[in-house]
Amino acid sequence: MVLRNCKGEVLDGYSSLVNASSAIQGEALAIRLACHLITTNQISQDIIESDNKMVIKLCSTENVPPWECAALVKDIRLLSFNFDGEFSWVPRACNKASHWVAF
Repeated sequence: MVLRNCKGEVLDGYSSLVNASSAIQGEALAIRLACHLITTNQISQDIIESDNKMVIKLCSTENVPPWECAALVKDIRLLSFNFDGEFSWVPRACNKASHWVAF
């Protein structure tokens, strides 16, 4: 995960190993962590980006999530009430900083 300012400059990054049963669950874990960082650091406006369209759609709609990430998506939806932001899908090629931190 990478935290950038409005100019695209990297402010912080985080990487860890997680036990996830699927890519959807792993991405939801990362987005939940981003929501916690936004809330903890009192960032008022933000955009959470991911290259996983399904997770972004689940975070920004009332669609019923798959069982393996249902609790995570519920947490994300609750946490997102604490800040003025949005969830946005970006192509994997535009998310190189996050993938660099992850590896």
